Amino acid sequence: MQGDWKLSNARRIYRRLGDRDKYLELRADHMTYGADYHDLATFYWEAGEKEKALQVAEKGLRKGTGRMDELRQFVAGRAKKSGDRKKYLTLQFAQATDGLTLEKYKAFKKLCKRIILGDPHFKRSSQGCCLAGGT
Repeated sequence: MQGDWKLSNARRIYRRLGDRDKYLELRADHMTYGADYHDLATFYWEAGEKEKALQVAEKGLRKGTGRMDELRQFVAGRAKKSGDRKKYLTLQFAQATDGLTLEKYKAFKKLCKRIILGDPHFKRSSQGCCLAGGT
């Protein structure tokens, strides 16, 4: 555990200093959790390597373990901006149902209402409010 903290701290320091090579070397040694993929994806995004950032984030959604909240929100935000409604809603649904709480349910319900009210072509179905007609 102590070694993980030291390595994580070293990565943060190299990233802040702008030592790209050293950061990437240390980051490559530990890609397990959603947060690891989110960290690398945001690094590439901030460096202007948008396509690489999205590739890392998508890989993280497939292979990452543990907490995935920030990674899902990162990908969902890009999906929303690009107009990929299906991907956006799928990620929002996964976010809402992962460790479902009353607060997450209410937030997802509010999101669904905004989408329904803003989309005259949206149809309800037995699949659920946001996944119905999900294109």
